[in-house]
Amino acid sequence: MSAPIHATATPAAEFQAHFGTLPGTQDARADCEKWEKLCGELLQERARLQAELAKVQAQVEADAKGLCKVLAEVPRFELTMEEAYALVDKETSMDQLIV
Repeated sequence: MSAPIHATATPAAEFQAHFGTLPGTQDARADCEKWEKLCGELLQERARLQAELAKVQAQVEADAKGLCKVLAEVPRFELTMEEAYALVDKETSMDQLIV
């Protein structure tokens, strides 16, 4: 389908936009063939969009798994306050650290 279908479009208007004539202006067999052609094109478009959606969903799932893996690797420090204070260097001054 080359032209986007708007939500407010009627089937007859879509038919006319696609084939250049209103439905019912030709014999029933010709109209039926045109409706079948339009339906076939819409089914192909739906299949293409479903495949595209599946591809995007798979990529999102892969990205989410990768993010979970990265987040799981973030180091966690579970120190008590006493253990943290014991690790503090109380003998080195700020001036000594800067130089």
